Amino acid sequence: MVDQEKIHNQCLSDNLEERKHALEQLEEFFDLMPDKEQAWNGLHRLINDEYLSVRSSAFHALSSVFSQVPDKQQAWNDLHRLANDKEWFVRSRAAYALGSVFSQVPDKQKAWNDLHRLTNDEDRYVRNSVAEVLGSTYSQVPDKKQAWNDLHRLINDEVNYVRSSSNHSLGKVSTFMASQAETDEDYKKELEKAIEFFETAAKEVSDKLLNPSRFCLPFYRSFHTIIFKKQEAREEVNKYLEEAKSAIEDSESKKQLLEAVENLAEALKEVQSMGTIDLPRMKSEINFYRKYCEHAAEIMKCTDEKAPFATEVLRKGLPILDRNLKELLEEIQKKSKIACKESKGTEAEEIVCEINKEIQNILVDYQVQYLEATKILEDILSIVKMKIPQIPENKLILSKIEAVDNRTISADKYHDLPLIISLMSTVKVVPKQEMDQIHRKIEYISGKSDLIYDKTIRIDAKLDDIRFAIFLIKLNSHNVISNLDAM
Repeated sequence: MVDQEKIHNQCLSDNLEERKHALEQLEEFFDLMPDKEQAWNGLHRLINDEYLSVRSSAFHALSSVFSQVPDKQQAWNDLHRLANDKEWFVRSRAAYALGSVFSQVPDKQKAWNDLHRLTNDEDRYVRNSVAEVLGSTYSQVPDKKQAWNDLHRLINDEVNYVRSSSNHSLGKVSTFMASQAETDEDYKKELEKAIEFFETAAKEVSDKLLNPSRFCLPFYRSFHTIIFKKQEAREEVNKYLEEAKSAIEDSESKKQLLEAVENLAEALKEVQSMGTIDLPRMKSEINFYRKYCEHAAEIMKCTDEKAPFATEVLRKGLPILDRNLKELLEEIQKKSKIACKESKGTEAEEIVCEINKEIQNILVDYQVQYLEATKILEDILSIVKMKIPQIPENKLILSKIEAVDNRTISADKYHDLPLIISLMSTVKVVPKQEMDQIHRKIEYISGKSDLIYDKTIRIDAKLDDIRFAIFLIKLNSHNVISNLDAM
């Protein structure tokens, strides 16, 4: 249980270490303290502490608990005053604090004025701090044009990490613009601008722990590749994902967003080869595709609070993926119908067109309800197996059907199914007249077999009689020999 009275007494202590400890306790347990007014008074006192180390740490605590502070106006006044502190370290911390609580400050114009002024601060660390927070606060600042201009000025700063932070923030601003885009063209343009800014930021500072662009660059590159490059993207996506993994810190939101991209990349791998064969790959890859996209959307819900713009950029991209999916379905329907049409007048017409009918029905069902891919594909495979005549002339296609049927169920199992369907036009079909003749021969042979069976039974019975007679002869012979010996 939190001892609020003890913490408050430590805030008033003359001992420096006790005051620092009180700050740690306030930051960690502020929401559990019953007397928020007393807790705020203690924190407010420490924000104005004579020691620099206490004042700077108090900023961090204030950033964490600002939403629960009962007197936000006083808290804002403290931030505003300390943004003008004579110590660069305090101004730097004040810039971070202003950025983290910007959405909650009562006077955003004054808060923005402070941030704008700090972009021109004489100290490099202060400029870097404000460059970092402008990327997150951009959507809420009252003068977005000035914020954009400030960041563009800072990308030419004499200090490399200030340039890196400024480019990174411009990348975040561009993702915000992409999240607000009303057309696919604008979305693509803003996403590509973001990638350019992240690329520049990543080059400025090589230390991945100090450079979040080392993660954001491959992350957004991967997403761009999945959305806009589709068929040729597999190697690029794998490369970008490896880069992103190497840049991950202990950030839950980064890991979750990367998981989203990995899922979408897996979706890409499943559908990548579709369209390269005349007849469709059916629904296996398509259902996996949607499954991964929906899973990515669920992950995005978990990252809204920590990475809202990144989340919205991904979310806006999913409808584009969905449109790609619908185009793919239309192509599948079109090619299947063409295959049936091309088989007209051939001996394979009935089989090909029946398969086409099944495909059309499945795709209609898919649009109504997302049926399980494996079940549908197994049904299709069963239909093909049933309809292909089991004759030597169809050995090739029958062997391929058997190979697919023997595989373990997976997304890859059905990759040969379109090829099998495309071979339908080469299937040899036994004409009905010939089939009837074969059936008559089978019936004749079957009748003869029954006759032979009956004769075999009668012969077996006669053989049994002969075997018994021989047994009796042997027995009598044995008795005669015994009598002769006795004489």
